[in-house]
Amino acid sequence: MARYLRSISNQVVVSTGIDVTCPAGTKIIGGGASYNASASDIALLTSGPYRDAANDLALDGGTFDSWRVVFSNPDMTGTAAASVFAICAQT
Repeated sequence: MARYLRSISNQVVVSTGIDVTCPAGTKIIGGGASYNASASDIALLTSGPYRDAANDLALDGGTFDSWRVVFSNPDMTGTAAASVFAICAQT
């Protein structure tokens, strides 16, 4: 089974959601995130599978097509560079 690793990097503002989508013909099997911040109040709020098209949970037997991570920088002090990655497998 072939696996693909995709990643996206972005700057974190007040609340930043970053999605990484698997290519056609694959499904998400894992993912995660990292960030490098100069301010202590920056937080990773959620990290998990996500359905980009329906914006909800997959039904029984369904698959997710993205990994979504939401970061928070409530005071807008300091900066944060965030990276999100998805592990995709052929379907």
